[in-house]
Amino acid sequence: MPAVLSARAGCAATRSAARPATAYSVAALTTPDEIAAIAEEWAELERASGGAPFFQSAAWSRLACRTFQDLYGRGFRPWVVTVRRGRDLIGLAPLRITTAGPLRVATDLTDPFGQYGGMLAADAGGGDAVVERVIAALRKSAGVDGLCLRRVRTDAPLRDALLRRGFAAGAPDAAPYIDLRPHADFAAYQQTVNAKSRKNLRNLRNRLARIGQVTHRVAAGDDVRRIIDDSFEGRLRWLDANGIPSMAFGHPAFAAMLDSIRAAERRGELSVLAMGLYCGDAPVSLQWGFLHRDRYYAYIAARNPAFDACSPGRLHLEDVIRTCFARGIAVCDFLAPAVPYKLTFTEQATEVVDIAVPFTLAGRFWLGAWNRRLRPAIKRHYLGLPLWLRRRVRRLADSGAA
Repeated sequence: MPAVLSARAGCAATRSAARPATAYSVAALTTPDEIAAIAEEWAELERASGGAPFFQSAAWSRLACRTFQDLYGRGFRPWVVTVRRGRDLIGLAPLRITTAGPLRVATDLTDPFGQYGGMLAADAGGGDAVVERVIAALRKSAGVDGLCLRRVRTDAPLRDALLRRGFAAGAPDAAPYIDLRPHADFAAYQQTVNAKSRKNLRNLRNRLARIGQVTHRVAAGDDVRRIIDDSFEGRLRWLDANGIPSMAFGHPAFAAMLDSIRAAERRGELSVLAMGLYCGDAPVSLQWGFLHRDRYYAYIAARNPAFDACSPGRLHLEDVIRTCFARGIAVCDFLAPAVPYKLTFTEQATEVVDIAVPFTLAGRFWLGAWNRRLRPAIKRHYLGLPLWLRRRVRRLADSGAA
């Protein structure tokens, strides 16, 4: 049974005697069955929360729960905190408990596979009440040293309430996106792209066409699963070639997570849009992502290095945007980081930042000194190493993880 904690809203000194207090109740759901039982209410809360809720959605979270449970059994510790006012679900924090040496930290339930961290709330104006109760539940029952949420969007429902109780743990980044709704069609949108960029794209596409027939294909059926597999392998090769570490791609559970995504797509539990740019029969660039509430989340992309002279990722993104227009999608979300090829097509971007809320002195050191200072410094110096050395370090790290 979920652990339940109750409280009263408001202050007795300022409350009218004729007006009854509103009861809040807080529960921590710690098993996949408990989490599955509130799936319908959870989905309703997503709609009320607005924003970009896919990575806090019931469908995505339950998928990760099943994957982690199958892999780790009792080693997987979900901690989904629900906040109710009366019977109404008004807030939800999809979390899990992880360990870092001697420390226990609450983090995003699907970390490191989710791309936006955060919580859901029916009323962002009442976010302080939700955040207070989530933090109280973590302090009282979870036995953790702190809370850390990765890549929280500026427009996330409870971001400001979280920052008032914690701090930004690391340098901010941004997630480029395009709101397609103000544009009548792709041709109208295309006129908003810098004229020089449009000319460069035409030249690149003509160069590719001299090699072979250029086509863009939207996958269906088994081809969706094939693009998921091929893009994953292609991305791994790129990371290895450049000696770049990745929390997600280096995680031993990511392959199993992709298996779960393929199966969920086949069952209709997740909507996946998978696309490829081809020259003849050779894939030039692959990309796939999730469709959720009129928003496309571009999850994984990979390019064929044989076509690097034609900027395959940049060319393919133009076709991705055209496809989203054709399908009536409202927003193309390219996710973080805000790399140049994404910014060719848009000036719109939402800031994202990690947020930490420490509960203990050890938690304050780990989430503060490590995440804010030491980790960014190590990453900066690592990326400054010669390529051959980065490759060697990455391969040693991979062999150790295996």
